Amino acid sequence: MKLKHLNNANLKFNGRTLKAQSVFVKELNWKVILPTKVVNFLAAKIEEMKPFKNFRGEIALYFLSLISSVPARKKDANYFKGFVPLSSKIMEKIKYNYKDYWDYFLSIGIIEKLNYSTNQKKSNSFRYNYKNIKMQGSDYLNFETFDFSKLKENTLKYNSINLEAQTTCRHLLEWFDHGLHLDFPQFLNESSKNFKINKFDDPRDSENKLMEARSFYYSGYDFHLQNWRATRNIESDNRLHTNLTNLDKDIRKYVRYQGEEIKSLDIKNSQPYFLILFIEETLNYSKEGKYKNERLEVIMRNIYGNKSTMFERLSQCANNELFMKEFEVIKGSILSGQYYEFLGNVFEDTLPSYIDTNGIEIYQDKFFCKNSGKLKTLRFSGKRNLMKKVSMQLLYTPLSKPSKYYEAFKTKFPMMCKFMEILKTSSEEIDSYKKFPKLLQHFEADCVLDFVTKKISVKHPEMPLFTIHDSIATTWFWFDLLEIEVQNLLLEYSNGIPPISESEIWQSEIPYENVA
Repeated sequence: MKLKHLNNANLKFNGRTLKAQSVFVKELNWKVILPTKVVNFLAAKIEEMKPFKNFRGEIALYFLSLISSVPARKKDANYFKGFVPLSSKIMEKIKYNYKDYWDYFLSIGIIEKLNYSTNQKKSNSFRYNYKNIKMQGSDYLNFETFDFSKLKENTLKYNSINLEAQTTCRHLLEWFDHGLHLDFPQFLNESSKNFKINKFDDPRDSENKLMEARSFYYSGYDFHLQNWRATRNIESDNRLHTNLTNLDKDIRKYVRYQGEEIKSLDIKNSQPYFLILFIEETLNYSKEGKYKNERLEVIMRNIYGNKSTMFERLSQCANNELFMKEFEVIKGSILSGQYYEFLGNVFEDTLPSYIDTNGIEIYQDKFFCKNSGKLKTLRFSGKRNLMKKVSMQLLYTPLSKPSKYYEAFKTKFPMMCKFMEILKTSSEEIDSYKKFPKLLQHFEADCVLDFVTKKISVKHPEMPLFTIHDSIATTWFWFDLLEIEVQNLLLEYSNGIPPISESEIWQSEIPYENVA
């Protein structure tokens, strides 16, 4: 027996949009929609375990669909741990032998059941057994399914390092060829979760997972082959982009230098922090029309040109009493490492959230996706993770289409927003707002690449150094010394306003054991 006449659809369930299948049941004059995983699991089990006599596929789909359709209609009801109470009297009107269907569903493990509660006067309740569906459908990709020939054909015969990166970051790039490598066997052994698929997934999801797995594997394999790449472009963000900066965090933990594990020191809230430094310098903008910090003067001229009028407007805005009150509050939260918590309080009354079936508070909202050019719903486990996304949006949102978070922030901090808007409207060009993030990125690159790491490389020429934008890394042997030097140099660079920094251990948390 096969399930027939199914069509692709989407289903909103438990706050999420799921890939689904739909079918029109003529007997009931009703369109049924179910999650694709549930449909595929049922179809597979029908082939494995013959249903009872007079079993009808479309009726089975209808009964199963109630678990998602009832909550969709009764949104205000409370469904304990996702269990949906279903009236036996109503189901009996649909099919006299409805119990046979639910007994069969339980026997194949497609649902879970809570029995009738006399105290609460609730019917038997059911939910999809996603845990069992996931377990029975789990499978692992065979690496042989990946087409390695294309990667090998495109493998560079030489390292791709542009002139600007080579001339300005030689002190960082020299370490790549002197022992930087990936523990590839350990990477493969411990990364199985990234190559896991589920045979009951919707083909649309399966293809995406296959592409993600292929990309993940290629990234590790390419690093293993040591096809080094490095670029830096002063016309763009002026950051150093290498294999390390593009490497997935789940792959980075297998990176070693001459067999030794790596540890990094990260500047917390780096973009907001460099905005704080910029504002501090703006407060001291000279009457001669120059920034006292010569490094910042060069950066500003490179990005904005000779915009003396704009610089004066920034200075006037920054020296406003109301601005200073707002600035001290924001500055304090950033320099104390509590910026995300601060933003969470700012937007406390407007944050969309729900509790998932595991009791975890999930925040979700729509954000613009650069790749698709459309709004995309994103989910975050915990308020802090949402605020990380919002913090970047506050800095970089275009003024032509400001986000709702920016508008809400502006009502509470109008002068800070005015300061940023001056930086975003330096010309009448449509993409003028992009110069502001470019300013902060150049500020960060100057600090990390051209000041801190260069001074360390001169003082300690034997210390391996690697960077990932606002993060500076070395081996465990050198890390304690690196931390001292970085903190002292950041204090010097910032004129006594150092950021909060935190260390990060790259290596795998799970001990590696050879598996036969």
